[in-house]
Amino acid sequence: MTALLDIDRVSVHIPLKSGFLQSPLSLRAVEDVSLKVGRSETLAIVGESGSGKSTLGYVVAGLRKQTAGNVRFNSSRAAAPGENPAQIIFQDPFSALDPRMTVGEIVAEPLRLRSIGQKERLGRAANVLEQVGMPADAARRYPHQFSGGQRQRIAIARALIGEPELIVADEPLSALDVSIQSKILNLLADIKDQHGISYFFISHDLGVVHHLADRVAVLYLGRLMEVAPRDEIFRTPSHPYTQALLDAVPRIGRGRRKHQALKGEIPTPLAPPPGCVFNTRCPRAQDICRRERPALLPAPGRPGQLAACHFKD
Repeated sequence: MTALLDIDRVSVHIPLKSGFLQSPLSLRAVEDVSLKVGRSETLAIVGESGSGKSTLGYVVAGLRKQTAGNVRFNSSRAAAPGENPAQIIFQDPFSALDPRMTVGEIVAEPLRLRSIGQKERLGRAANVLEQVGMPADAARRYPHQFSGGQRQRIAIARALIGEPELIVADEPLSALDVSIQSKILNLLADIKDQHGISYFFISHDLGVVHHLADRVAVLYLGRLMEVAPRDEIFRTPSHPYTQALLDAVPRIGRGRRKHQALKGEIPTPLAPPPGCVFNTRCPRAQDICRRERPALLPAPGRPGQLAACHFKD
């Protein structure tokens, strides 16, 4: 079956200012990443801060241009000129909404590209706000009149109003109180079930990922370390970095896993290590890891689980 989203060898290098007579600097935020997202599938993107998760999400959402590679949508509907097939939900609901606009105007804004009249736009906005659990008078009010959880519902409504087939969710729960997170997570799951939407779900919370994801992609320093179905990632992680991420999460009644602990800090993306970029922190690293970049290949006996490691489990 044709994938809805095909990310083909995408790289994002961000040029930085350098001093007089110094060589130009480039931050390698994403490096040679290839991924696919199926229809009605949730692909979770995980990794430490600085791994390139959000940068890749912005490329998918059309908010940043890639340096190399292609992003292709096999959409079943025609988009308006200038409209990206994907919509995005940002991490911070407090800064993502224009305080000078009413909630109805904010939610209806994506429809302006389709030359739809204001009355119809606001009518659709009211309907979508109701779908995400907002009160009937929400469209006439302003963002500052709502809580963080309600603001994130408004942001979700804005992403939904254009009937996208894929939504980029960039850490949509991390700025919310724990008591609210589960409600928003359940809302996202309900939306997927009702509308058949795909998610490109960026998160550092592996508990959330386990609840929502169908497949998981692990990024480190802009490179893919592992891609696999959710259950395989959590049950039998192949890459040492994936194992280290899971080791940091206590399991109720079972303690922590018994892999070797991850040490050191993530290197600078201005000068990533040669060979495998994880070699400076990997407990299994050998000379070949410092010389040769490992290919993303199936783990032994698990064809659906890909890992970029010379010594994968």
